[in-house]
Amino acid sequence: MGSHSYGLQWPSTMHKPGNARGRHCAVSRRQSLPTKPHGQRTGTAPTITSWRRVLVAGLLGAVTMTILLFQFQLRHAEASAAAAIYNLITPTLAATTSPIVWFGLGQPGGFGLLITPDCSAAFLLVPLFLLGMGLVLPVRLAMRQVLSALAIATGVLITGNLLRVGAIAVTMRITGPDTGYQIGHLVIGSAISVIFISISLVLITVVITGRRTMVKGSR
Repeated sequence: MGSHSYGLQWPSTMHKPGNARGRHCAVSRRQSLPTKPHGQRTGTAPTITSWRRVLVAGLLGAVTMTILLFQFQLRHAEASAAAAIYNLITPTLAATTSPIVWFGLGQPGGFGLLITPDCSAAFLLVPLFLLGMGLVLPVRLAMRQVLSALAIATGVLITGNLLRVGAIAVTMRITGPDTGYQIGHLVIGSAISVIFISISLVLITVVITGRRTMVKGSR
Protein backbone atom coordinates (compact mmCIF):
# COMPACT_ATOMS: atom_id res chain seq x y z
CA MET A 1 0.00 0.00 0.00
CA GLY A 2 1.20 3.37 -0.71
CA SER A 3 2.01 5.44 2.22
CA HIS A 4 -0.26 8.37 2.72
CA SER A 5 0.60 11.18 5.04
CA TYR A 6 -2.33 12.93 6.69
CA GLY A 7 -1.49 16.49 7.70
CA LEU A 8 -3.74 18.58 9.95
CA GLN A 9 -5.77 20.94 7.75
CA TRP A 10 -7.51 24.18 8.81
CA PRO A 11 -10.59 25.17 6.85
CA SER A 12 -10.67 28.71 5.57
CA THR A 13 -13.82 29.49 7.60
CA MET A 14 -12.12 28.80 10.90
CA HIS A 15 -9.24 30.56 12.51
CA LYS A 16 -6.11 29.01 13.72
CA PRO A 17 -5.08 29.45 17.31
CA GLY A 18 -3.25 32.67 17.66
CA ASN A 19 -4.56 33.99 14.36
CA ALA A 20 -6.79 37.03 14.78
CA ARG A 21 -8.32 36.84 11.32
CA GLY A 22 -11.03 34.32 12.08
CA ARG A 23 -14.77 34.84 12.20
CA HIS A 24 -14.92 34.50 15.94
CA CYS A 25 -11.61 36.07 16.82
CA ALA A 26 -11.28 37.31 20.35
CA VAL A 27 -11.03 41.03 20.93
CA SER A 28 -9.90 42.89 24.00
CA ARG A 29 -12.32 44.69 26.31
CA ARG A 30 -10.77 48.00 25.44
CA GLN A 31 -11.35 47.48 21.74
CA SER A 32 -14.96 46.38 22.18
CA LEU A 33 -16.06 49.51 24.05
CA PRO A 34 -17.48 52.30 21.88
CA THR A 35 -15.56 55.51 21.96
CA LYS A 36 -17.21 58.95 22.23
CA PRO A 37 -16.12 61.85 20.10
CA HIS A 38 -13.57 64.19 21.60
CA GLY A 39 -15.18 67.01 23.60
CA GLN A 40 -18.61 65.38 23.84
CA ARG A 41 -20.12 65.66 27.31
CA THR A 42 -22.19 63.01 28.94
CA GLY A 43 -24.91 63.41 31.52
CA THR A 44 -28.16 65.32 31.73
CA ALA A 45 -29.00 68.44 29.75
CA PRO A 46 -28.00 71.76 31.34
CA THR A 47 -30.65 73.41 33.51
CA ILE A 48 -32.05 76.61 32.04
CA THR A 49 -33.99 77.89 35.04
CA SER A 50 -35.48 76.68 38.31
CA TRP A 51 -38.75 76.92 40.17
CA ARG A 52 -37.22 79.37 42.64
CA ARG A 53 -36.20 81.71 39.84
CA VAL A 54 -39.64 81.42 38.25
CA LEU A 55 -41.15 82.36 41.62
CA VAL A 56 -38.90 85.43 41.93
CA ALA A 57 -39.80 86.44 38.37
CA GLY A 58 -43.46 86.12 39.29
CA LEU A 59 -42.93 88.37 42.31
CA LEU A 60 -41.28 90.98 40.11
CA GLY A 61 -44.25 90.73 37.76
CA ALA A 62 -46.59 91.29 40.73
CA VAL A 63 -44.57 94.37 41.73
CA THR A 64 -44.87 95.67 38.17
CA MET A 65 -48.65 95.20 38.20
CA THR A 66 -48.83 96.95 41.58
CA ILE A 67 -46.97 99.95 40.17
CA LEU A 68 -49.42 100.15 37.27
CA LEU A 69 -52.50 99.75 39.45
CA PHE A 70 -51.41 102.21 42.16
CA GLN A 71 -49.55 104.70 40.00
CA PHE A 72 -51.63 107.61 41.36
CA GLN A 73 -50.66 106.82 44.94
CA LEU A 74 -47.04 106.40 43.89
CA ARG A 75 -47.07 109.77 42.13
CA HIS A 76 -48.52 111.37 45.26
CA ALA A 77 -45.79 109.76 47.36
CA GLU A 78 -43.20 111.04 44.90
CA ALA A 79 -44.62 114.55 45.18
CA SER A 80 -44.44 114.33 48.98
CA ALA A 81 -40.83 113.17 48.82
CA ALA A 82 -39.89 115.99 46.45
CA ALA A 83 -41.61 118.54 48.67
CA ALA A 84 -39.79 117.27 51.76
CA ILE A 85 -36.42 117.51 50.01
CA TYR A 86 -36.82 120.90 48.31
CA ASN A 87 -38.47 122.44 51.34
CA LEU A 88 -34.95 122.58 52.76
CA ILE A 89 -34.10 125.14 50.06
CA THR A 90 -37.35 126.96 49.32
CA PRO A 91 -40.87 126.84 50.77
CA THR A 92 -42.35 123.74 49.18
CA LEU A 93 -45.48 121.77 49.93
CA ALA A 94 -47.19 118.72 48.42
CA ALA A 95 -50.92 118.83 47.77
CA THR A 96 -52.98 116.61 50.03
CA THR A 97 -55.20 115.05 47.37
CA SER A 98 -53.21 115.37 44.13
CA PRO A 99 -49.61 114.64 43.03
CA ILE A 100 -48.72 118.34 42.91
CA VAL A 101 -45.63 120.00 44.34
CA TRP A 102 -46.08 123.66 45.24
CA PHE A 103 -42.93 125.79 45.01
CA GLY A 104 -42.41 129.27 46.47
CA LEU A 105 -45.49 129.31 48.65
CA GLY A 106 -46.11 132.73 50.14
CA GLN A 107 -43.77 134.34 47.61
CA PRO A 108 -44.47 136.17 44.36
CA GLY A 109 -44.45 133.83 41.43
CA GLY A 110 -45.27 130.68 43.37
CA PHE A 111 -46.44 127.80 41.23
CA GLY A 112 -47.43 124.15 41.37
CA LEU A 113 -45.90 121.31 39.37
CA LEU A 114 -48.12 118.33 38.58
CA ILE A 115 -46.35 114.97 38.38
CA THR A 116 -48.09 113.26 35.47
CA PRO A 117 -47.83 109.50 34.79
CA ASP A 118 -45.23 109.95 32.05
CA CYS A 119 -43.13 112.20 34.32
CA SER A 120 -43.24 109.85 37.29
CA ALA A 121 -40.54 107.42 38.37
CA ALA A 122 -43.14 104.66 38.03
CA PHE A 123 -42.98 105.21 34.27
CA LEU A 124 -39.29 104.20 34.43
CA LEU A 125 -39.61 101.41 36.98
CA VAL A 126 -42.04 99.32 34.93
CA PRO A 127 -39.56 98.51 32.12
CA LEU A 128 -36.83 98.06 34.73
CA PHE A 129 -38.74 95.31 36.53
CA LEU A 130 -39.73 93.72 33.22
CA LEU A 131 -36.02 93.57 32.42
CA GLY A 132 -35.41 92.08 35.86
CA MET A 133 -37.94 89.32 35.17
CA GLY A 134 -35.89 88.28 32.16
CA LEU A 135 -32.53 88.52 33.93
CA VAL A 136 -33.52 86.52 36.99
CA LEU A 137 -34.57 83.41 35.07
CA PRO A 138 -31.27 82.07 33.60
CA VAL A 139 -29.28 80.01 36.09
CA ARG A 140 -26.00 81.25 34.63
CA LEU A 141 -26.69 84.66 36.20
CA ALA A 142 -26.33 85.00 39.97
CA MET A 143 -29.80 85.76 41.28
CA ARG A 144 -28.50 87.71 44.27
CA GLN A 145 -26.47 89.95 41.96
CA VAL A 146 -29.45 90.49 39.67
CA LEU A 147 -31.67 91.54 42.58
CA SER A 148 -28.94 93.81 43.93
CA ALA A 149 -28.57 95.41 40.51
CA LEU A 150 -32.34 96.00 40.32
CA ALA A 151 -32.35 97.61 43.77
CA ILE A 152 -29.47 99.92 42.84
CA ALA A 153 -31.04 100.85 39.51
CA THR A 154 -34.36 101.59 41.25
CA GLY A 155 -32.65 104.02 43.61
CA VAL A 156 -30.82 105.68 40.72
CA LEU A 157 -34.00 106.16 38.68
CA ILE A 158 -35.98 107.57 41.62
CA THR A 159 -33.13 109.95 42.48
CA GLY A 160 -32.87 111.08 38.88
CA ASN A 161 -36.58 111.76 38.64
CA LEU A 162 -36.56 113.82 41.85
CA LEU A 163 -33.65 115.81 40.44
CA ARG A 164 -35.62 116.24 37.24
CA VAL A 165 -38.54 117.76 39.18
CA GLY A 166 -36.17 120.20 40.85
CA ALA A 167 -34.55 121.16 37.55
CA ILE A 168 -37.94 121.90 35.99
CA ALA A 169 -38.91 124.02 39.00
CA VAL A 170 -35.67 126.03 38.89
CA THR A 171 -36.06 126.64 35.15
CA MET A 172 -39.63 127.82 35.65
CA ARG A 173 -38.52 130.16 38.41
CA ILE A 174 -35.77 131.68 36.24
CA THR A 175 -37.44 131.96 32.82
CA GLY A 176 -41.12 132.04 33.79
CA PRO A 177 -43.83 129.38 33.99
CA ASP A 178 -44.51 128.92 30.28
CA THR A 179 -41.03 129.08 28.77
CA GLY A 180 -39.45 127.55 31.84
CA TYR A 181 -41.73 124.55 31.75
CA GLN A 182 -41.04 123.91 28.07
CA ILE A 183 -37.29 124.18 28.47
CA GLY A 184 -37.17 122.37 31.78
CA HIS A 185 -39.49 119.56 30.76
CA LEU A 186 -38.49 118.91 27.15
CA VAL A 187 -34.77 119.76 27.24
CA ILE A 188 -33.24 119.70 30.70
CA GLY A 189 -35.62 117.13 32.17
CA SER A 190 -35.27 114.79 29.21
CA ALA A 191 -31.47 115.06 29.37
CA ILE A 192 -31.49 114.20 33.08
CA SER A 193 -33.72 111.19 32.43
CA VAL A 194 -31.45 109.89 29.66
CA ILE A 195 -28.36 110.33 31.82
CA PHE A 196 -29.80 108.50 34.82
CA ILE A 197 -31.30 105.73 32.69
CA SER A 198 -27.87 105.20 31.14
CA ILE A 199 -26.25 105.17 34.57
CA SER A 200 -28.74 102.58 35.82
CA LEU A 201 -28.11 100.31 32.82
CA VAL A 202 -24.35 100.58 33.27
CA LEU A 203 -24.65 99.75 36.96
CA ILE A 204 -26.84 96.74 36.20
CA THR A 205 -24.22 95.44 33.78
CA VAL A 206 -21.35 96.07 36.19
CA VAL A 207 -23.06 94.47 39.18
CA ILE A 208 -24.22 91.38 37.29
CA THR A 209 -21.06 90.72 35.29
CA GLY A 210 -18.56 92.14 37.77
CA ARG A 211 -17.95 88.81 39.48
CA ARG A 212 -17.85 85.78 37.22
CA THR A 213 -19.40 83.38 39.70
CA MET A 214 -21.71 80.54 38.81
CA VAL A 215 -24.39 80.22 41.42
CA LYS A 216 -25.18 76.66 42.43
CA GLY A 217 -26.98 77.17 45.68
CA SER A 218 -29.55 79.60 44.24
CA ARG A 219 -30.83 77.27 41.52
